[in-house]
Amino acid sequence: MSNVYVVFTYNKNRCSGTREKIIGTYLNLDEAINRVQTYGETPYKYSPGVYYSKDGFVTFINELPLGTSTGIDLFSTRVDF
Repeated sequence: MSNVYVVFTYNKNRCSGTREKIIGTYLNLDEAINRVQTYGETPYKYSPGVYYSKDGFVTFINELPLGTSTGIDLFSTRVDF
């Protein structure tokens, strides 16, 4: 079964409105990792699968099965890389 990789980001300095947003969906994990590693100002690895940037963005990947999916908690399927 194939997976889709959803790249999320949020700005930890923003306190109002919706903070989380999808910045890309990929069928290839390497492309998703590249997006995480290049988003924001001078991104750096904070912990497995999570990058921070100087301008306050936290970026990570969720891995989901490709196809119809229901009842998935997006923030519990993070990919550690």
